Amino acid sequence: MPEQGSGAGDEGDADRFALPPLRGDGLPAAPDGSPLLQRWFLLIMIPLVLVGLVVIGFALASALRPVEFSPAERRPRGGPSETHDTAGRLTGETVETQPATGCATGVVVEGDLGARSAGLRALSAACQLVATGDFPVASDGLDNWRNAGEGNAVLRFVVFARTGLDSTVLVEGDRLVIELGNKFVFDDASEAAPTLMHELAHLGQGWPSVVLTASDELAAMQVQRLACNRIAVRQDPPRTCLDSDELLALDDPLEALVDAGWPH
Repeated sequence: MPEQGSGAGDEGDADRFALPPLRGDGLPAAPDGSPLLQRWFLLIMIPLVLVGLVVIGFALASALRPVEFSPAERRPRGGPSETHDTAGRLTGETVETQPATGCATGVVVEGDLGARSAGLRALSAACQLVATGDFPVASDGLDNWRNAGEGNAVLRFVVFARTGLDSTVLVEGDRLVIELGNKFVFDDASEAAPTLMHELAHLGQGWPSVVLTASDELAAMQVQRLACNRIAVRQDPPRTCLDSDELLALDDPLEALVDAGWPH
């Protein structure tokens, strides 16, 4: 008997499922030799795809590149409701509070156990600086903060939406809330003292009753640098201290602050 699958029908099936022949240039072609894809189309699309990949690569690189700010821009001007513009914040869910002691009596630290512990340590370091008598404006600010009333002088740690910002003071109803960057919870919290002194200086300058100027911000940065020179820090100075050093090393730091948006 003839073997199954042999004969003319098999040849027809082979023709039906055969791949189209290739042209001399290697491009797929129909049985009559006409190209399945016009060569001009491929010659245009290949470089367009390559250009598109390059554009996407540059876009991704730009999006992932760290944003660099000048030392005068890292603490942007705020307004009547906050000393520095934060562009938004993310706060913790825990709102438990713990009262501070010593020179910060009347202040409460808000947050979870770790945040409260870090806040008390930062306040303790700031109190040691105030006790030297070398920070009169910040000392006045501490008094003004405490005078906000029971439960209204608040310290808490947040995540700021604005890159490079370490602190601000926020008017929240009847409360005056000094907000510090959440990074201080995970570092040595005493290193938050210089930026805390910066905000106390603004309170001592009369904010929120007065509009802060470039001169006020410059004075607060001088307080911050002096505080940095007085506290024990790690081998690598914290970003806060580098900021004040870089700003005050400029030929005209006051003009740099004006250029960054602070009023004269």
